[in-house]
Amino acid sequence: MSGSVQTRTKARKSDLMNSFQTDLTQAWAQAKEHIKIIGDAREQVARSEEQLSSIALRLAEEYQQTPAAIASAIDLPKRTVNTMLRRARERRKQEEDTSTQVTGNNENEPYGQ
Repeated sequence: MSGSVQTRTKARKSDLMNSFQTDLTQAWAQAKEHIKIIGDAREQVARSEEQLSSIALRLAEEYQQTPAAIASAIDLPKRTVNTMLRRARERRKQEEDTSTQVTGNNENEPYGQ
C-alpha cells in the first residue's frame, strides 16, 4: 500500500508542477504583451507631448501668448506649460546644432566665410 500512496503522491506533485509551469508560462506571455502595450503607449504619449509643446512654443513666439494664457487655453498648470516650452526650445536648439554639424552651414554667418 505504501508504494501505491507514494506513486499517487508523486503523480499529484508532477501534476501540480506541470500546472504551475503552464500558469507561469501563460503569466509571462501576458506580462510581455502588457510590457509591449505600455511601451507603445509611452511612445504615443511622448509624440503627443512633443506635438503639444511645439504648438505651445509657436503660440508663445508667433502669437506672443504668455505661458499663463497658453496654460489656461489647454487646461494645464502654468508650470507644465513652462516646462513644455523649455523642452521645445531645447529640442529646437539641439536640432539646429545637429543640422549645423551635419551640413557645416551656419545661417548666421555671411556667405564666403
